[in-house]
Amino acid sequence: MAVCSEKAKPIPVVIWTDSYGSDWHYFPECLQTEIESRKEILKAAGEDLPFEIKKINAVPGRMLDNRSMEEIEINFHWIRKGEAQMNVILLGGNDIQTHAYNGAARFLANIRTLTKWHDGSNCPLMLCGIPPRPEVHYQIEDLANYVDSKMKEYMTSRHAGNAKDCMFKFTKTYDFFRDENGFCMTLNLYEKDEIHLNKAGAAKLCKRLCKEIEDQARDCMALGITKN
Repeated sequence: MAVCSEKAKPIPVVIWTDSYGSDWHYFPECLQTEIESRKEILKAAGEDLPFEIKKINAVPGRMLDNRSMEEIEINFHWIRKGEAQMNVILLGGNDIQTHAYNGAARFLANIRTLTKWHDGSNCPLMLCGIPPRPEVHYQIEDLANYVDSKMKEYMTSRHAGNAKDCMFKFTKTYDFFRDENGFCMTLNLYEKDEIHLNKAGAAKLCKRLCKEIEDQARDCMALGITKN
């Protein structure tokens, strides 16, 4: 993998998420801890972290509804012609848990719109799959898998076997919780409601998410396609 220049400016990252990002669910604290740890490792190797967290835009209970789309569009209007910004979308669980098929349909329609906004821009996009929710696993499993497969399809359709493929990425966050045998590990990673991650679960999510963001940011910066 190419290494970006030491003088290159890190890519600002905005994470659009739901309660995985609220203070009570430890996401910001765990993500910052992971980032600082990664910075120290890279510093020892004479490298810099290729991204910086601009904002964790977290709203407990958030769904990718009209209100969320308006907020993302307003933000995107101001940055699409200026400094590159990577948008990370970690949503969908509330949509399908609350509204089932209708929620999945609305979510995917809005994801398609959001993806089109990024076409031709200098802003990388990462779509994150739906993490496990043990309490409602059997209620949402099929829909979650379907939504994940469609998001992966949308990202793959943007790839043409060229360098700019790195601008669009799908990350299956469910896989962050699999053990070496492929089984999903959720024990001791959730609050008592078995829906929200506890601190250990948030740390596991953040460790892998940080790595995925770093890889995408590094590839984009090395190619210079996020420069103004």
